[in-house]
Amino acid sequence: MPTSKTLDNFVINKLESYEVYEYLSENNLINEDEIYLVEGEGRTVVNYTTTLKSSQWSSKTQTLTISGLSSTDNGMISVAQSATAAQYEAAALAGIYVSGQASNSITVKCIGTAPSVDIPVFVSVWSGYQTYTDADTTSY
Repeated sequence: MPTSKTLDNFVINKLESYEVYEYLSENNLINEDEIYLVEGEGRTVVNYTTTLKSSQWSSKTQTLTISGLSSTDNGMISVAQSATAAQYEAAALAGIYVSGQASNSITVKCIGTAPSVDIPVFVSVWSGYQTYTDADTTSY
């Protein structure tokens, strides 16, 4: 049954096989507040850097082109390490998050005010992974 919970940290553990996950689970080494991505054949992680342009926000929404992204991949976004302090602050105040995706694109929204400066971002696309938590099993 889905539940909600406030977390202080968000952790994703990448494991090389389901056997490793089973071992961790059998030995009570699984943290229910973490996500476990299990590698295998047909699974890839592709990283992109791009920019959220201040001039491209429309109703607190912006769509980025990510070539090769499928509508079923799991895309995650973060501010790139190259960002300045002002860009980090603008992104934090905006509350940027991925709200959707389609083939070759990812849609980003803001909870707060859309940034008035360009924000360099890092997009990580996870394809073909199974995610496991102690509470349930979901495929992404």
